[in-house]
Amino acid sequence: MSFESTAERLPLVSPIVCPECHGSLDHHEAGADCQSCSATYPVLDGGYLNLMPRSSTIAIVPSDDYLADQIDRGAERAERWLARQLRQDDRNALDIGCGTGSIGKVIVELFPTIDVWGVDLPSNLSGWQSAGVDPGRVVAGSALDLPFESNMFDLVWSIGVIEHIGEPDPPAARMSDRMRYISEMMRVLRPGGRAIIVAPNKLFPVDPAHDWSTTPFDWSATAFGHRLYERAHLYPHATWGPHPLMSFAEVRRMARTAGACKIRSLNMANYFEFAHVGAARAGWLVPAARLYLNHLPGWLGATPLAPYLAVELTCA
Repeated sequence: MSFESTAERLPLVSPIVCPECHGSLDHHEAGADCQSCSATYPVLDGGYLNLMPRSSTIAIVPSDDYLADQIDRGAERAERWLARQLRQDDRNALDIGCGTGSIGKVIVELFPTIDVWGVDLPSNLSGWQSAGVDPGRVVAGSALDLPFESNMFDLVWSIGVIEHIGEPDPPAARMSDRMRYISEMMRVLRPGGRAIIVAPNKLFPVDPAHDWSTTPFDWSATAFGHRLYERAHLYPHATWGPHPLMSFAEVRRMARTAGACKIRSLNMANYFEFAHVGAARAGWLVPAARLYLNHLPGWLGATPLAPYLAVELTCA
Protein backbone atom coordinates (compact mmCIF):
# COMPACT_ATOMS: atom_id res chain seq x y z
CA MET A 1 0.00 0.00 0.00
CA SER A 2 1.37 3.44 -0.86
CA PHE A 3 0.86 6.72 0.99
CA GLU A 4 1.69 10.34 0.49
CA SER A 5 4.95 11.19 2.24
CA THR A 6 4.87 12.39 5.84
CA ALA A 7 6.52 15.60 4.67
CA GLU A 8 3.47 16.34 2.50
CA ARG A 9 1.02 15.70 5.35
CA LEU A 10 2.77 17.75 8.04
CA PRO A 11 2.33 21.53 8.40
CA LEU A 12 5.06 23.95 7.39
CA VAL A 13 6.07 24.28 11.06
CA SER A 14 5.90 20.82 12.64
CA PRO A 15 6.43 20.22 16.37
CA ILE A 16 7.56 16.63 15.71
CA VAL A 17 11.14 15.76 16.69
CA CYS A 18 13.17 12.67 17.49
CA PRO A 19 11.87 11.23 20.79
CA GLU A 20 15.36 10.15 21.83
CA CYS A 21 17.49 13.27 21.28
CA HIS A 22 14.88 15.89 20.23
CA GLY A 23 16.77 16.41 16.99
CA SER A 24 15.11 17.49 13.75
CA LEU A 25 13.66 14.83 11.46
CA ASP A 26 13.98 14.34 7.73
CA HIS A 27 10.59 13.11 6.50
CA HIS A 28 10.26 10.85 3.48
CA GLU A 29 7.77 8.39 2.03
CA ALA A 30 8.97 5.48 4.18
CA GLY A 31 9.10 7.41 7.46
CA ALA A 32 11.57 9.81 9.06
CA ASP A 33 15.28 9.91 9.97
CA CYS A 34 16.83 11.90 12.81
CA GLN A 35 19.43 14.38 11.61
CA SER A 36 21.27 14.24 14.95
CA CYS A 37 21.35 10.64 16.22
CA SER A 38 20.53 8.80 12.95
CA ALA A 39 17.53 6.99 14.48
CA THR A 40 15.00 5.88 11.87
CA TYR A 41 11.23 5.80 12.30
CA PRO A 42 8.88 3.92 9.95
CA VAL A 43 5.42 4.75 8.66
CA LEU A 44 2.63 2.46 9.85
CA ASP A 45 -0.28 1.23 7.76
CA GLY A 46 -2.47 4.23 6.99
CA GLY A 47 0.39 6.71 6.98
CA TYR A 48 0.83 7.20 10.74
CA LEU A 49 4.42 7.84 11.80
CA ASN A 50 5.82 5.43 14.41
CA LEU A 51 7.98 7.47 16.79
CA MET A 52 8.37 4.91 19.55
CA PRO A 53 11.88 5.05 21.06
CA ARG A 54 14.11 2.16 20.00
CA SER A 55 14.52 1.08 23.64
CA SER A 56 10.78 0.93 24.39
CA THR A 57 9.27 -2.42 25.38
CA ILE A 58 5.70 -1.16 25.95
CA ALA A 59 3.13 -3.41 24.28
CA ILE A 60 -0.53 -2.85 25.20
CA VAL A 61 -3.09 -4.11 22.71
CA PRO A 62 -6.59 -2.65 23.21
CA SER A 63 -9.59 -4.77 22.24
CA ASP A 64 -11.85 -3.85 19.33
CA ASP A 65 -14.72 -3.29 21.79
CA TYR A 66 -12.56 -0.91 23.80
CA LEU A 67 -11.60 1.09 20.71
CA ALA A 68 -15.21 1.33 19.53
CA ASP A 69 -16.28 2.48 23.00
CA GLN A 70 -13.50 5.09 23.04
CA ILE A 71 -14.74 6.64 19.79
CA ASP A 72 -18.22 7.17 21.25
CA ARG A 73 -17.25 8.22 24.77
CA GLY A 74 -14.28 10.31 23.64
CA ALA A 75 -16.47 12.49 21.46
CA GLU A 76 -19.03 12.96 24.24
CA ARG A 77 -16.38 13.73 26.83
CA ALA A 78 -14.74 16.31 24.57
CA GLU A 79 -17.97 18.15 23.89
CA ARG A 80 -19.41 18.00 27.41
CA TRP A 81 -16.35 18.59 29.60
CA LEU A 82 -13.00 19.22 27.92
CA ALA A 83 -14.31 21.97 25.64
CA ARG A 84 -15.10 24.03 28.75
CA GLN A 85 -11.45 23.93 29.79
CA LEU A 86 -10.18 25.64 26.62
CA ARG A 87 -9.22 29.31 26.59
CA GLN A 88 -9.54 31.81 23.77
CA ASP A 89 -5.77 32.08 23.30
CA ASP A 90 -5.11 28.31 23.14
CA ARG A 91 -3.67 27.66 19.68
CA ASN A 92 -1.67 24.43 19.93
CA ALA A 93 -2.80 21.44 21.99
CA LEU A 94 -1.58 17.90 22.60
CA ASP A 95 -3.58 14.84 23.64
CA ILE A 96 -1.24 12.40 25.42
CA GLY A 97 -2.68 8.90 25.32
CA CYS A 98 -5.16 9.98 22.67
CA GLY A 99 -6.63 6.49 22.17
CA THR A 100 -8.61 6.64 18.93
CA GLY A 101 -8.01 10.38 18.58
CA SER A 102 -11.73 11.11 18.75
CA ILE A 103 -11.40 13.74 21.50
CA GLY A 104 -9.01 15.89 19.48
CA LYS A 105 -11.14 15.47 16.38
CA VAL A 106 -14.21 16.86 18.15
CA ILE A 107 -12.25 19.72 19.75
CA VAL A 108 -11.04 20.84 16.31
CA GLU A 109 -14.61 20.72 14.98
CA LEU A 110 -15.77 22.89 17.90
CA PHE A 111 -12.75 25.24 17.79
CA PRO A 112 -11.40 25.43 14.21
CA THR A 113 -8.59 27.82 15.20
CA ILE A 114 -6.88 25.30 17.50
CA ASP A 115 -4.27 22.87 16.18
CA VAL A 116 -4.55 19.54 18.06
CA TRP A 117 -1.94 16.78 18.00
CA GLY A 118 -2.26 13.30 19.46
CA VAL A 119 0.16 10.61 20.57
CA ASP A 120 -0.43 7.06 21.76
CA LEU A 121 0.98 3.56 21.39
CA PRO A 122 1.05 2.04 17.88
CA SER A 123 -1.39 -0.64 19.04
CA ASN A 124 -4.12 2.01 18.65
CA LEU A 125 -3.63 2.04 14.87
CA SER A 126 -6.94 0.38 14.02
CA GLY A 127 -8.74 2.86 16.27
CA TRP A 128 -7.18 5.82 14.44
CA GLN A 129 -8.25 4.36 11.13
CA SER A 130 -11.80 3.65 12.37
CA ALA A 131 -12.17 7.18 13.76
CA GLY A 132 -10.72 8.70 10.59
CA VAL A 133 -8.14 10.84 12.37
CA ASP A 134 -5.58 12.72 10.29
CA PRO A 135 -2.21 10.88 9.98
CA GLY A 136 -0.61 14.31 9.90
CA ARG A 137 -1.85 15.06 13.42
CA VAL A 138 -1.57 11.75 15.30
CA VAL A 139 1.66 9.81 15.79
CA ALA A 140 2.65 6.62 17.57
CA GLY A 141 4.91 7.34 20.51
CA SER A 142 5.59 7.04 24.23
CA ALA A 143 4.30 9.38 26.93
CA LEU A 144 7.70 9.00 28.61
CA ASP A 145 9.61 10.22 25.53
CA LEU A 146 7.31 12.62 23.74
CA PRO A 147 8.30 13.18 20.09
CA PHE A 148 7.57 16.91 20.26
CA GLU A 149 9.60 20.08 20.63
CA SER A 150 10.01 21.75 24.00
CA ASN A 151 7.89 24.84 24.81
CA MET A 152 5.49 24.04 21.98
CA PHE A 153 1.93 23.69 23.34
CA ASP A 154 -0.53 26.00 25.06
CA LEU A 155 -2.55 23.08 26.39
CA VAL A 156 -1.85 19.40 27.04
CA TRP A 157 -4.44 16.94 28.26
CA SER A 158 -4.08 13.30 29.28
CA ILE A 159 -7.28 11.47 30.21
CA GLY A 160 -7.25 8.02 31.80
CA VAL A 161 -3.52 7.54 31.25
CA ILE A 162 -1.50 8.13 34.42
CA GLU A 163 -2.93 5.06 36.20
CA HIS A 164 -1.49 2.86 33.44
CA ILE A 165 1.98 4.41 33.34
CA GLY A 166 4.56 1.97 34.72
CA GLU A 167 2.14 -0.92 35.12
CA PRO A 168 2.77 -3.68 36.13
CA ASP A 169 6.20 -2.64 37.43
CA PRO A 170 7.01 -2.52 41.18
CA PRO A 171 5.86 0.67 42.95
CA ALA A 172 9.25 2.43 42.91
CA ALA A 173 9.72 1.93 39.16
CA ARG A 174 6.11 2.84 38.49
CA MET A 175 6.35 6.14 40.36
CA SER A 176 9.63 6.93 38.60
CA ASP A 177 7.94 6.48 35.22
CA ARG A 178 5.04 8.70 36.29
CA MET A 179 7.46 11.40 37.38
CA ARG A 180 9.01 11.21 33.93
CA TYR A 181 5.55 11.36 32.32
CA ILE A 182 4.65 14.59 34.14
CA SER A 183 8.10 16.05 33.45
CA GLU A 184 7.60 15.44 29.73
CA MET A 185 4.27 17.28 29.90
CA MET A 186 6.00 20.26 31.47
CA ARG A 187 8.79 20.15 28.88
CA VAL A 188 6.49 20.47 25.85
CA LEU A 189 4.34 23.24 27.40
CA ARG A 190 5.01 26.87 26.67
CA PRO A 191 5.56 29.16 29.69
CA GLY A 192 2.10 29.75 31.12
CA GLY A 193 0.73 26.70 29.32
CA ARG A 194 -1.52 24.21 31.09
CA ALA A 195 -1.62 20.43 31.45
CA ILE A 196 -4.79 18.59 32.48
CA ILE A 197 -4.59 15.11 34.01
CA VAL A 198 -7.79 13.12 34.57
CA ALA A 199 -7.96 9.71 36.29
CA PRO A 200 -9.94 7.81 38.93
CA ASN A 201 -9.13 8.97 42.46
CA LYS A 202 -7.14 6.55 44.62
CA LEU A 203 -8.82 7.90 47.77
CA PHE A 204 -12.35 7.24 46.49
CA PRO A 205 -13.14 3.59 47.36
CA VAL A 206 -14.96 2.75 44.10
CA ASP A 207 -13.44 2.77 40.62
CA PRO A 208 -15.84 2.98 37.65
CA ALA A 209 -13.20 2.19 35.06
CA HIS A 210 -10.82 -0.55 36.24
CA ASP A 211 -11.23 -4.08 37.55
CA TRP A 212 -9.03 -4.65 40.62
CA SER A 213 -10.41 -8.15 41.33
CA THR A 214 -7.05 -9.80 40.61
CA THR A 215 -5.01 -7.41 42.75
CA PRO A 216 -4.25 -7.17 46.49
CA PHE A 217 -6.33 -3.97 46.55
CA ASP A 218 -9.63 -5.69 45.73
CA TRP A 219 -12.65 -5.33 48.02
CA SER A 220 -15.18 -7.12 45.81
CA ALA A 221 -14.94 -10.23 48.01
CA THR A 222 -16.73 -8.39 50.83
CA ALA A 223 -20.53 -8.64 50.92
CA PHE A 224 -21.08 -5.00 50.00
CA GLY A 225 -18.29 -5.00 47.44
CA HIS A 226 -19.59 -8.14 45.75
CA ARG A 227 -23.10 -6.69 45.56
CA LEU A 228 -21.80 -3.43 44.08
CA TYR A 229 -19.69 -5.28 41.53
CA GLU A 230 -22.50 -7.63 40.51
CA ARG A 231 -25.10 -4.87 40.25
CA ALA A 232 -23.15 -2.10 38.53
CA HIS A 233 -19.68 -3.40 37.66
CA LEU A 234 -18.16 -0.76 39.90
CA TYR A 235 -14.95 -1.95 41.50
CA PRO A 236 -14.44 -1.34 45.24
CA HIS A 237 -10.80 -1.13 46.28
CA ALA A 238 -8.45 -0.24 49.09
CA THR A 239 -7.51 3.44 49.32
CA TRP A 240 -4.06 3.06 50.85
CA GLY A 241 -0.73 1.44 50.04
CA PRO A 242 1.09 1.33 46.68
CA HIS A 243 -2.12 1.30 44.65
CA PRO A 244 -1.88 1.81 40.84
CA LEU A 245 -4.31 4.74 41.18
CA MET A 246 -3.03 8.07 42.50
CA SER A 247 -4.28 10.74 44.89
CA PHE A 248 -4.30 14.49 44.30
CA ALA A 249 -1.46 14.91 46.80
CA GLU A 250 0.72 12.41 44.92
CA VAL A 251 0.11 14.11 41.57
CA ARG A 252 0.73 17.53 43.13
CA ARG A 253 4.03 16.41 44.65
CA MET A 254 5.29 15.14 41.29
CA ALA A 255 4.06 18.24 39.46
CA ARG A 256 5.92 20.54 41.84
CA THR A 257 9.10 18.56 41.30
CA ALA A 258 8.55 18.81 37.53
CA GLY A 259 8.31 22.60 37.73
CA ALA A 260 4.59 23.36 37.75
CA CYS A 261 4.01 26.77 39.33
CA LYS A 262 0.27 26.38 39.92
CA ILE A 263 -1.70 23.21 40.65
CA ARG A 264 -5.44 23.07 41.14
CA SER A 265 -8.39 20.69 41.06
CA LEU A 266 -10.95 21.23 38.29
CA ASN A 267 -14.73 20.97 38.53
CA MET A 268 -15.96 17.66 37.08
CA ALA A 269 -19.48 18.75 36.08
CA ASN A 270 -20.54 17.00 32.86
CA TYR A 271 -17.64 14.56 33.04
CA PHE A 272 -19.52 11.34 33.56
CA GLU A 273 -18.01 7.90 33.09
CA PHE A 274 -20.22 5.66 35.19
CA ALA A 275 -22.76 5.12 32.43
CA HIS A 276 -20.60 2.71 30.41
CA VAL A 277 -20.01 0.32 33.32
CA GLY A 278 -22.94 -1.95 34.08
CA ALA A 279 -25.40 0.88 33.55
CA ALA A 280 -28.19 -1.38 32.34
CA ARG A 281 -28.20 -3.17 35.70
CA ALA A 282 -27.36 -0.24 37.95
CA GLY A 283 -30.86 1.25 38.06
CA TRP A 284 -31.00 4.42 40.16
CA LEU A 285 -27.23 4.35 40.77
CA VAL A 286 -26.32 5.94 37.43
CA PRO A 287 -28.49 9.09 37.69
CA ALA A 288 -27.53 9.41 41.35
CA ALA A 289 -23.82 9.22 40.50
CA ARG A 290 -24.27 11.73 37.69
CA LEU A 291 -26.12 14.15 39.98
CA TYR A 292 -23.43 13.81 42.64
CA LEU A 293 -20.52 14.36 40.28
CA ASN A 294 -22.14 17.27 38.45
CA HIS A 295 -22.72 19.19 41.70
CA LEU A 296 -19.46 18.39 43.47
CA PRO A 297 -17.54 21.66 44.06
CA GLY A 298 -14.19 21.80 42.30
CA TRP A 299 -12.23 22.21 45.53
CA LEU A 300 -13.55 18.85 46.75
CA GLY A 301 -11.88 17.18 43.78
CA ALA A 302 -8.71 16.92 45.84
CA THR A 303 -10.45 14.93 48.58
CA PRO A 304 -11.72 11.34 49.08
CA LEU A 305 -15.21 12.57 48.12
CA ALA A 306 -14.33 12.82 44.42
CA PRO A 307 -14.54 9.71 42.19
CA TYR A 308 -12.13 11.35 39.74
CA LEU A 309 -9.08 13.55 39.81
CA ALA A 310 -9.00 16.41 37.33
CA VAL A 311 -5.75 18.25 37.99
CA GLU A 312 -4.63 21.35 36.11
CA LEU A 313 -0.89 22.10 36.11
CA THR A 314 0.39 25.47 34.93
CA CYS A 315 3.91 25.67 33.50
CA ALA A 316 6.23 28.26 35.00
